[in-house]
Amino acid sequence: MNVKIFVSHRIDLDAELIDNPIYVPVRCGAVYDQRKGVTMQGDDTGDSISQKRMSFCEFTVQYWAWKNARADYMGLCHYRRYLSFAEHRSQKVNAHNMMEVPMLTERVKRRFGLMDAARMEQEIEQYDAVVPEPAPVERIPTYTGAQAHTVRQLWEAHAGIFVDRHSVDLLLKLIERMKPEYAQSARRYFEGDRHIGYNCYVMKAELFNRLCDFQF
Repeated sequence: MNVKIFVSHRIDLDAELIDNPIYVPVRCGAVYDQRKGVTMQGDDTGDSISQKRMSFCEFTVQYWAWKNARADYMGLCHYRRYLSFAEHRSQKVNAHNMMEVPMLTERVKRRFGLMDAARMEQEIEQYDAVVPEPAPVERIPTYTGAQAHTVRQLWEAHAGIFVDRHSVDLLLKLIERMKPEYAQSARRYFEGDRHIGYNCYVMKAELFNRLCDFQF
């Protein structure tokens, strides 16, 4: 089996790389990168939407991978957010169910199992998909200070900051019209009290293709 997790890297700062063939670093919004002599793969080759970086964020890297790469398992993560493949789950997590460390040092990489490609493949190939553990909405702080009890309320608490206040209703209407087979699941998610975020995952290529078809 072949596993590739594409790591979205910003072009305005340098970030630690992981020496593991599973991770494929890609510059996000590379069409805007003015630096000389950069060797890291950009999201601006082949079929791409690199120019949409300011509104699509790391999804420009996901789109590039969808159109220009192949593997049995495909994934996405960030230069500062990774799925943990540690043998033992850490009990120290923040409100988002994430384990925070100040720096991605070599010791940290090994601690969270990010350097062992063989073990990662063995773990991943047991499942159709690996995604972040959901976080209880009530524990997640909001920019407005409002207490959220559902995913919808969490989104609405960020209206005018990250999203428009009509975003959820518009999204649900679009899903109903364009991908009705997902409408019930989408409504159930927004009515629920567990948040799954940060666009970090790895899944079978068939599911990745379905995800991208839905999103793009």
